[in-house]
Amino acid sequence: MLTVSGELRQWHKVTVDLLGPITSEAATPNPFSDYRFVAVFSHVGAPEVRFRVPGYYAADGNAGETSAVAGRVFRAHLSPPHTGGWTVTVEFTEGVDVAVAGGGTPVSGLHGASASFDVLASDKSNATRDFRAKGMLLPVAGER
Repeated sequence: MLTVSGELRQWHKVTVDLLGPITSEAATPNPFSDYRFVAVFSHVGAPEVRFRVPGYYAADGNAGETSAVAGRVFRAHLSPPHTGGWTVTVEFTEGVDVAVAGGGTPVSGLHGASASFDVLASDKSNATRDFRAKGMLLPVAGER
């Protein structure tokens, strides 16, 4: 199962959760090294706008509060730079050290899972001094 949550607005954090195999920090296969989760985000109106975001093992999805060491949530985040329709497609593979080495075997039922969502314009303004009002910080050539 793949879920998309967060404030679905431009420059706001969008979270994708994948319910993967039940595992724990000390399990074999190890969720940090032996599974590889990549969320591929694509803008519907501009297919060339594509982001491959490495995901991570999030235990029960709330480990910061519960101190859980086991669960089945794998998570990735994106701050979408464009409004409109988006799709996210999962690449989920397993194998020894696949998280670092790449490759691996696609996990049936998880690899290729996808979801769609719509992103609205940000509701932040310069008056609120919120960085999302102006978007991403970019370097300026020749300036510090």
